[in-house]
Amino acid sequence: MSTTKKRGPRPAGKRSRGAPAYEPLTKERIVDAAVALIDSGGLEEFSTRKLGQALGVEAMSIYHHFPSKGELLDAIASRLLSEVELAGPEAGNWRKRLEILTQSHREVARRHPEAFTLLALRRLNSPEAYRFLEHIFACLTEAGFDAHMRARIFRLLGHWATGAALSELAVHTKTPHGSPPVSAEKMDAARYPLTTQTTRWLMPDQFDDTFDFGERAVFDAIERMPRKSK
Repeated sequence: MSTTKKRGPRPAGKRSRGAPAYEPLTKERIVDAAVALIDSGGLEEFSTRKLGQALGVEAMSIYHHFPSKGELLDAIASRLLSEVELAGPEAGNWRKRLEILTQSHREVARRHPEAFTLLALRRLNSPEAYRFLEHIFACLTEAGFDAHMRARIFRLLGHWATGAALSELAVHTKTPHGSPPVSAEKMDAARYPLTTQTTRWLMPDQFDDTFDFGERAVFDAIERMPRKSK
């Protein structure tokens, strides 16, 4: 006669040995997964359906945390902005701290080339955005600029830094181009002599040099600007 004991029902709330723990769905987890999905597949291919699959949930579960896709994209942009380094006074004067910010902004673009365009396209009115703005305006106030000049310089920096980053990313984007790149060697030098001569210095291996040149030019110009608007 067998002496094997029959097992009773497993107590409620217990999970079987080796079963994965349930990870609750949170805003932070959703944004983390969304950034990873966009980085790997591109912004044009991103959808809440694919995001739900990556998270192991139905797409509707995402809308409990972000009522619209627009709000989710805003949150992704804010996440990228939070990665920009905002150096404190120990790093140097106002110019040095803003140089660190623009360099870090460029590194965020390089880490997230597919998602970075959201920083240029989305309206930023989150705590991360206000912290970012307050840092820039504090640096410019230290430099002696009034509110009107601070706004002008902020736009100047934003246009240059974002434009520089997007120009570099155009080379590496997952979005297909309609035509292949053309090297200087394959150009019609007789018809376009100046473009042929200059193309060598527009290649990706010159990005660091042109960024540094642009940064110096922009900040040198800011240093010479009047401290009060006219």
